[in-house]
Amino acid sequence: MTRLSDSEITVLDQLVQGSVARVGPFGQGGFESCSLMFLSADFRTGTTLDRNGAPGPFRRNWGRWAETGTAHKPLRNLGALRALQVIGARGAVHMDLQDARNLGMPARPLPAPVLCYCRRPEARNVVLWPLPRYHDLGTQRFLGKTPPDPLAFEEKRDAVVWRGALSGRTRPLAPGGKNCMHLIAALETAPSAQDGAPIVAELRRNLRFGTVFDRAGNPDFDLGLTCDARITSILARHGVGHVVKPSRPMSWQRQFRYILSMRGNDTGSNFIPALDSNSVVLREEDGWELFYSAAIRAWEHYIPLAPLLSDLDEKLDWARANPAECKAIAARARALCGFLGDARLRDLHLRAVYDHYRAIYP
Repeated sequence: MTRLSDSEITVLDQLVQGSVARVGPFGQGGFESCSLMFLSADFRTGTTLDRNGAPGPFRRNWGRWAETGTAHKPLRNLGALRALQVIGARGAVHMDLQDARNLGMPARPLPAPVLCYCRRPEARNVVLWPLPRYHDLGTQRFLGKTPPDPLAFEEKRDAVVWRGALSGRTRPLAPGGKNCMHLIAALETAPSAQDGAPIVAELRRNLRFGTVFDRAGNPDFDLGLTCDARITSILARHGVGHVVKPSRPMSWQRQFRYILSMRGNDTGSNFIPALDSNSVVLREEDGWELFYSAAIRAWEHYIPLAPLLSDLDEKLDWARANPAECKAIAARARALCGFLGDARLRDLHLRAVYDHYRAIYP
């Protein structure tokens, strides 16, 4: 293998140190705090267990992991199982690749370390792992698929762009926030616009819906929710269909100088693809950690926004007044994406994280 450069070593160390668990005391209970996606995989026997200790829906057959039962979002677990097999995993590995994992909190310690794709800073015994299908190399959702950005910063439209799914909860986020999909279901059964008005008002307390709704028609913003036909029809029937816009690839979004990244269920999934451009990213500081978080820094690689975008207009004004610094931020972000998209570094990163997992859970 080619010797790593000093810059590659630095980024690799940041990725590893940002992914390993903050180790704390293990709890005495089971994995009840984990989601239905939780999986305990035994790489010796090629079998899995669910969070209750019953046989899980995945098994290794003829040397390859496969879905043998009904599973929620099965490609996530399959991707992790196969990646672990490639690097020679042995023994038991626990994982929960559901969104928004509030696991490992001091009040409810985990009985063993768990692989997740996101965690809170105060979490203990949660090891970060790239999310299959979203963080895979060579894909449009991450890095290596979209061609280089051909537009210089000054050639782009002087506006903010965002496209994304309707997801997340309403404010206050905890406790008491409502799941936006539950609100959509309630809106679907509302017989009239008058009956649906209180539900629409509650939807506006969802960050994504509210941000798009409040800035509709503002020439400084081109924001839109990308919804399926059912949700699009429901919103149109209740007079808010204008929040829905066609899905656009990142290559299209690059015509704008500023790309917004905001939370959904957890962190915005467009963040890394947006960094890999000549645009500058305006990113909400949402409190989630992912495997890449330790390598990416506010003001160095992106412009940070306060939680819930409370300073979005202020930061846009700053960006417009400082185009040279925006170009420098974007250049540093693109350079970092070159490391994040490197297959050699990904392999070394995963092996080091797995070695850490095995060290704290032999």
